[in-house]
Amino acid sequence: MKQLSFSILSVLLFFSIIIPAHAQVTAPNGIYVELLGNGMLYTINYDRFLLDNIGVRAGFEYIGLSASSPSGSGESASVSMLLIPITLNYFLASHDNGKVGSSKLELGAGILFVSLSASASGNAGSIFSASGIGIAGTATIGYRYQPSDGGFIFRIGFTPIFGSRIFLPYGGLSFGYGF
Repeated sequence: MKQLSFSILSVLLFFSIIIPAHAQVTAPNGIYVELLGNGMLYTINYDRFLLDNIGVRAGFEYIGLSASSPSGSGESASVSMLLIPITLNYFLASHDNGKVGSSKLELGAGILFVSLSASASGNAGSIFSASGIGIAGTATIGYRYQPSDGGFIFRIGFTPIFGSRIFLPYGGLSFGYGF
């Protein structure tokens, strides 16, 4: 899964470099932290405007937890989770003197790559070990503040996560910097 994650992020970075931003968008890049949202708990994100009203975003979240018995009996457990949301976004914004307005309605859809692993061991060796990967759908309907000349980014929105038998009605809040 780590190789898949690295491959996806490499492709996104490659396309963000070779696809120039449209002339009206002077600050096409953004880096921000999203709390809750498309990554469930938190994500560190990079996004790029490809045109005035179209952008692509990739995020990353990793959580690893482990515990061991305080009695020194050798019992331990660990769990890790890697989440990578990738979305294509459409923006509705006003235009003023050839520049895109700072306030935008953000509409997005994409996928959420998920990798989970867990293990537990005791005195007799490994008792339990499991891992798996999956893909879910995700979307964004929200407000975004990002000036066309760069600076502070603020986002807030409805960010559901869905799959064949699940629907999680999440919301997210983001803060970052556009350049």
